[in-house]
Amino acid sequence: MLLLRLSPHGHTSSLPRTVRSTLAPPKKAAVSPTPLASPFSTATSSGVNKIDWDNGFARTTDYFEFVSKASLAALNGEGSAARDVSMALSACMPLVGMYGHSSSPEEALRVHWDNQAYAPQWLQDKARKEFQLCRRFLTGQDAFANLPVRTGGYNSIRFWTDIAVADHDPVALSSQAAVTANTIIRATSLEAKAAAVDSAQVMIDQVIDSPNPAALFRIGQVLTDERVSNDPVRGFAISLAACNMGYDCSSSNAELFGACATQGDCAQNQTYADVVRKSVGEGGYARAYEQAQEFEQALARGDVAAAHQFAQLNRFN
Repeated sequence: MLLLRLSPHGHTSSLPRTVRSTLAPPKKAAVSPTPLASPFSTATSSGVNKIDWDNGFARTTDYFEFVSKASLAALNGEGSAARDVSMALSACMPLVGMYGHSSSPEEALRVHWDNQAYAPQWLQDKARKEFQLCRRFLTGQDAFANLPVRTGGYNSIRFWTDIAVADHDPVALSSQAAVTANTIIRATSLEAKAAAVDSAQVMIDQVIDSPNPAALFRIGQVLTDERVSNDPVRGFAISLAACNMGYDCSSSNAELFGACATQGDCAQNQTYADVVRKSVGEGGYARAYEQAQEFEQALARGDVAAAHQFAQLNRFN
């Protein structure tokens, strides 16, 4: 079973060969990203500042402003920027549908939640916070005004997710691998299962090669499902390793712990390790912990083959 609710906008398919040429403008008219504030940039070995789009996305108070800048970088091959744009649109486009045609979106929001008085306060607070992040999308302004003209425009979540996957963004690949794992489960023929396994395995291996703690954690969650994994405990091991490598596995992570994290009332000092113990018992946790150390050591010494071996899908043969 998958313990982590993976992002719904991860559903995407491989891009046709011709898509990349249509996504970016011609070289002579190439666009350059407008830098975010300096706290979001890090210096590379060449001395050129590289923008940390994920940090910028986490800290922004205005998704519209963020998207207008990150989308330029996304079209120039920065996969994390494309993924963050898709996440901003995932939050804002439903609000545009709900309130965008109102003469006063703020009043429409107030009326909506006045009629939902039974909803828990934390949920109402979350909705109002997202509204503020997305408010400029509701004014009719175009966050993509500086991009080359595109038939259908740029408000498609799928469009930006496809770019992130095509640019091998690890987190986008991990979400797509999860979607493909569900395809494996639903497939009705061995041929369809085999094709889906091949596709998912390539993405899983690419994530492991990154290695990105958030993406590794998600891959571990995919591999905890006994319907697709050779050894579900190894899935827990990869996720535990991701925790040790920097992914937030505490109860403050709403993506992992859901409502209790949002409300701040999870059990005191609860971590992902407690989730593992509950799922596979103390014996399973001990095995997962040991394998997590082995996995980390394989990554540290650059043993790609050994690291990949931890993340093998069931071949159904």
